[in-house]
Amino acid sequence: MLEVLGLDDLNRDELVPVASILLLIGAVIVSGFDYALIKQGSTLVFYAVIIQIWTDFDSVDLTTSHIEFLLVSVGAVLAGHFIEQVVVFLSGDMLAVQSLALAILISRIYVNSHGGEWLRWDDLVDRYVVYIPCTIALLLPIVLYHVDFNPVFGVDPNSLLSPSRDTFSTLAYLSIFGSILLYGRVEKGWSLSS
Repeated sequence: MLEVLGLDDLNRDELVPVASILLLIGAVIVSGFDYALIKQGSTLVFYAVIIQIWTDFDSVDLTTSHIEFLLVSVGAVLAGHFIEQVVVFLSGDMLAVQSLALAILISRIYVNSHGGEWLRWDDLVDRYVVYIPCTIALLLPIVLYHVDFNPVFGVDPNSLLSPSRDTFSTLAYLSIFGSILLYGRVEKGWSLSS
């Protein structure tokens, strides 16, 4: 993939800013769609990840048993629905950005687990491009749901709980920029005085 983009000579540490810029471009493109389409796409990606993991862990021979295939699929959907209901309980609704963040987090941990290490927190790309922005996108609506904030500079932070295209793009941008700022502060030593 890096060869296609002409970035094959970068080391993993240098990929963080490049990947963050690509994420921002992706967020700008996706936020141009109608919210119903964004929500549907995010939900489908979330359930596709759950089904892939569920069928991989359960070593069912899908070529010989149609009933087993249907049962495994129903089990995967029920597992996804349970996770979705936990998020709904914690944040009032499962926003599209939360569905997408959960799908990315779960799939990254799953893919890493095949390499023997579940989190790979020491890998800067995993930390600043996957874990931190996805965690912000997942937890910020939960915090806003439970804590009532006063408007700041005329903007009501609690409006980020309404399912809309603006909410999706704002939460995506906040998550990506929050991760970029943490990367700059922790890894590059950025400060307000410099």
